[in-house]
Amino acid sequence: MDETGPDPATASPSIHERAEELLRESTLWPVWLVIIGHALVLLASTLLLAVRDGRASAALALAIVAVATLRGLYGQLRTHRRLGPLHGTILVTWVLSIALAIGADHWGIF
Repeated sequence: MDETGPDPATASPSIHERAEELLRESTLWPVWLVIIGHALVLLASTLLLAVRDGRASAALALAIVAVATLRGLYGQLRTHRRLGPLHGTILVTWVLSIALAIGADHWGIF
């Protein structure tokens, strides 16, 4: 007996598909901006604690988030051969977090 798994037509959408669907909804963009803003501050402060202060707990948290991000990006590229809006947003969040951490360190904010 060959089990091929659930029928794609009746399978429920994945969390990535649901999040991308919500990301395309223009009325939810202010909510996404708040979520991304919080992620920026949290990731930037974790970067500073790990890199500048050398805290092992922050480095571990940073490694976990980086591995999860890379696995998600790799899965998206392997499956669809391009980045979707959700994964592109996550990648931009990383870049902006690094820039925010550099700026905060330079101006002595954190």
